Amino acid sequence: MLSVSVMSSQTSALPVATLAHGGIFTVYEGADALIDAYNAAEEGDVITLSSGRFTSVNLIKNITIRGAGMRQDTINNIYPTEIIGDFSIRVNENNGNNLIVEGLYIRNIIWCESSTGMSFLKCRINQIRSDYMSDILRDIKYTQCYIDYISTLGDATLVNCFVGNPNTFGNSSSHRMKYRFINCTIVRLSDYDLRYSYFSNCVIKQPFQLDVSNTVSSCIGVYTNVTDSIGNMFSQHPEHYGNVCFRDANSVFAGENYILQDSIKTKYLGSDGTEVGMYGGYFPFNHVTTAPQIRKFVVDRKSTVDGKLNVEIEVVDGADRVE
Repeated sequence: MLSVSVMSSQTSALPVATLAHGGIFTVYEGADALIDAYNAAEEGDVITLSSGRFTSVNLIKNITIRGAGMRQDTINNIYPTEIIGDFSIRVNENNGNNLIVEGLYIRNIIWCESSTGMSFLKCRINQIRSDYMSDILRDIKYTQCYIDYISTLGDATLVNCFVGNPNTFGNSSSHRMKYRFINCTIVRLSDYDLRYSYFSNCVIKQPFQLDVSNTVSSCIGVYTNVTDSIGNMFSQHPEHYGNVCFRDANSVFAGENYILQDSIKTKYLGSDGTEVGMYGGYFPFNHVTTAPQIRKFVVDRKSTVDGKLNVEIEVVDGADRVE
C-alpha cells in the first residue's frame, strides 16, 4: 500500500524533497525541505530531491539522497539539484547501510570527518576536504563525478571522474593518501605533488613530474611546464607501463569538457582496450542520472469541500530519459 503525506502550506513552485520510509512517502517543500526530510529519516531511507536549490544539512545517517542531476539536462528538460552551504559528513557502515549521494551539484565545501563506506555518483562537488591530522576516510567511492577540488586523508577510489586539484598535502608514512584514479581526467593547478596514488587509464594535465611514490599504468600526460623543453611527468618511473606524455594540449583534447581528439582515442588505449580518460572504460562519464526524478509537484492551497487536498506529482522514470 502506498501512503503519501504532504508537509506543505502553498502551491508548489518550490524545491521538493520526498522521504521514502517503509512504504510511506512524505513530501516536504521549500529551501529547507532537505533538512526537514533528513531530520525525519532513519537508516536505509531514501530522500529524492527535485530540481532547485536546497539548504545543506550535516550528514550522519546512512541514507540515500538522490537529486535531478549535477547540471542542466536540456534534452530531458531537467534542471540541476543544487545544495547551498558548507556541511559535514561523518558516517560508518551500519547493518549493510551506506551513505549514497547521487545527482547533486554541491556548490560549497563538504567537510569529511572520520568515515567508512560512502558513495558519490554523478555529482558535481566544488570542494571536499578532511582534517589531514585526524579525520581518516575508508572505502570512499566516486563514480562519474566532477570534482573541482579534493583533499581528503585515507582511501578513495575515483572512477570515470573529472578531478581538479587532488591534494595530498600533509601525508607521511603514517598518513598516506591512497587515491585510486581509474579512467579519470585529472587537472592539476596547485604546487603540491600527488603522492601514494594509483593511476590507471587516466589523462593527466599538469606542469609537474609525478612523484615516484605513485603507480602509473596506461596513462596519457599533458605536460604544461613551458620552462622545461624536455619535461615528462612520468620520467621518475623507470617502467612506463604504456604511458605517453604530450606537451601540446591541443593535440590531445578536441575542445570543451576534455573530450579527446579522435586520433588519440583510437591510438592510445587503456588496459581494457577503450579510450583513456573520463569517457572510456566501463562507466563512461555522463551527467544524466538513472534514478526516477520529480519533474512536477503541485499542491492546491485549499482542500476540497469533502476535506481532500489535491496533489499533482509528475515523476520521470530514469529508464525513460535520454543519455
